[in-house]
Amino acid sequence: MSEIIEIKEAVAPSIMNIPGVTGIGIGKSSPDKLRVYVKSACKEIVDKIPESIAGADVEIFVTGKVRALQLMQQQIE
Repeated sequence: MSEIIEIKEAVAPSIMNIPGVTGIGIGKSSPDKLRVYVKSACKEIVDKIPESIAGADVEIFVTGKVRALQLMQQQIE
């Protein structure tokens, strides 16, 4: 498990610089995979994300647009 954490920490800055990527993590059901969170599964975003990184498979998870919870709460009030 520590190897996948090291891979994630090493590649996070470059993956987060891809427009449309909202986050990076470790697969919940597959702890040997990196999970890249994206706002949509459009071709322009998905094509920029490698299928594997440093031997770790990558799965793409669509989150939609991410907004800070505090801002959402203020809009409700």
